[in-house]
Amino acid sequence: MSRPPVGYVESVKGKWVKDPDPAVREAVQRVFDLYLEVRSIHKVARSLRDRQLLFPKRKGGDVRWEILHPLGVLRVLTNPNYTSDYHFRRRDFFRRMTRGLNGWSASPRLTGSSVRITTTLT
Repeated sequence: MSRPPVGYVESVKGKWVKDPDPAVREAVQRVFDLYLEVRSIHKVARSLRDRQLLFPKRKGGDVRWEILHPLGVLRVLTNPNYTSDYHFRRRDFFRRMTRGLNGWSASPRLTGSSVRITTTLT
């Protein structure tokens, strides 16, 4: 079992529950809200930095607050653990460069099998 992402903590037997600290939950929600407003990971990171809003990072049982850079914003926004989708045997895609008559082109290639099950929260 992997460790829970920021905004969740492990309870009993590997189950994840929302972090009891409201400041942590608000910081995660703020990233999603800002992205919906500005539609750019760089603008989200800049807005957080300009407002001096830090993002939580869990180290062991302690929470550290630090600046969230654009790559961190991207990781939060693309983390499937923040959605209601269930990913089974998720694998990464990579691009393979091939040379053809019209020059170089990139084609996606699946590195393994992947199944996504979408659920609706009620």
